[in-house]
Amino acid sequence: MLASENFQSLSAQFVLLKIKSGSDENKLWSQFHQKKQAAIPQVYIIRSDGTELYNEVGGMGEDGLKKLMEESLAKAGKPIDIKVAKQLGTTADKIKRMVTSKKFGSAVELFKNSSELLPVSRESFAMAAVYFEKVREQLDAGLKEELSRLKAKVSESPSASVKQKIQLAESTMALLDQVEGLENVATEANELKTELKAQLSEIVTDLELAASPDTSLADLEKIRERYSGTAFAKRLESKSREDGKPVKVEDKAKADSSLQTAVWMEAPDQIAREWKSGNFSVKATLLAVSLDKVKLKKEDGTEIKVSISKLSKEDQSLIESVRKKSK
Repeated sequence: MLASENFQSLSAQFVLLKIKSGSDENKLWSQFHQKKQAAIPQVYIIRSDGTELYNEVGGMGEDGLKKLMEESLAKAGKPIDIKVAKQLGTTADKIKRMVTSKKFGSAVELFKNSSELLPVSRESFAMAAVYFEKVREQLDAGLKEELSRLKAKVSESPSASVKQKIQLAESTMALLDQVEGLENVATEANELKTELKAQLSEIVTDLELAASPDTSLADLEKIRERYSGTAFAKRLESKSREDGKPVKVEDKAKADSSLQTAVWMEAPDQIAREWKSGNFSVKATLLAVSLDKVKLKKEDGTEIKVSISKLSKEDQSLIESVRKKSK
């Protein structure tokens, strides 16, 4: 009956299952959805978040079943968006693998870019949202562990070599920049910031100066001399210019990514638009631009950072015009 033309559009909004509720393999189902009577057939209609919409004994005709399905859809709210659910589930799997391999920067960026799917998924396919949020808990746990690990290394850094201190400061600053705005790890991030400032304040200051487009050639040379013989000094040397002018933003954008720390230019015009990154899009207002990222404020007030290289060509052109206007 459900395979007939009369039911095609309705059936597309349901996942049809035949459950042997008394069998050992379906004990979990029986715990959540108890039979009202020991009779066959027992008809259940369950919303995607697990809410039971119908649980009665007995069969029914085509008209009765069609009416029941239509009424259940009305109770359930927004129709299931399978595409969104699959996209969210696939994204959650990727984040989970990144956390396992400790690629926290990539995991955080993917999480922020895909969080726009959550409200839609909660309304239309709640189990996908539940899975995504479970993975987010794993991400938070992994980040807390990594932030604590870095805090311990920073605490021990006074006895490290200059090379090791620079590498530690760069990796720590990069992760702190990525987790900014994630409330669940804010305590650990703030503790790490405090420890970093206490133990490696001079190196942190020099890294920020080296990344700034306003730092003069003379100051860059002083920084380079302080770290002579390190990879950091060699990178600075490769940026030396003959004109002696400060580094321009467009030149700095091509610099080694390890020097691209959070140096932000406030956007002269706060542009509100739909920003696109691959299959994702978000309606947000442009707040600021750095060497390789933009800071956006979503409609719910949340601020996020997105890599410029991940944005559409149209968005990148707009950002370039903002940079020129900011000079």
